[in-house]
Amino acid sequence: NSDVNYCLIPEEKFTLEEGENALLPSLFKRLEERHHAVIIIAEGAGQELFEEAQRESDSSGNVLHKNIGRFLRTKIEDYAKEHDIECNLKYFDPSYTIRSQPAHGTDAVLCMMLAHDAVAAAMSGCTDVVVGRWNGAFTLVPIPLATSKRKKIELDSGLWRSVRSMTWPKYYK
Repeated sequence: NSDVNYCLIPEEKFTLEEGENALLPSLFKRLEERHHAVIIIAEGAGQELFEEAQRESDSSGNVLHKNIGRFLRTKIEDYAKEHDIECNLKYFDPSYTIRSQPAHGTDAVLCMMLAHDAVAAAMSGCTDVVVGRWNGAFTLVPIPLATSKRKKIELDSGLWRSVRSMTWPKYYK
């Protein structure tokens, strides 16, 4: 059983109030029935909900995503007020917390092994590569290949079906 009730990712579009994938009516139905809900939101989820505006990019040319967490917090609070529903919302942006956690022993070992292979690659003259792990083995991946496309969740994969079976679908309609 999962502690997460809604998992929002960029690959699966949702709406706020209209349609089959409307988040807010489903969320407030759950709140009425269970009095709590946990939503996790991936960076990049719900970008289509923002007003069309000039997309900003970082210095590397990557599109900067709008803050969907703050956006949804406001929309949830507004929906609760419009429907005269009490809503006690807690919003956490874990990015700093995640980056400031001490490394576990396995993290330290993995980082040491990646660093070892990176140094070995550099000493043997390999450039423009990153060290990665594939099927349990460390590999060298050309940077253009590693950055050629973003990794996406396949919506028909076993992984995503498992996530969905424990979260949002049971609160539709």
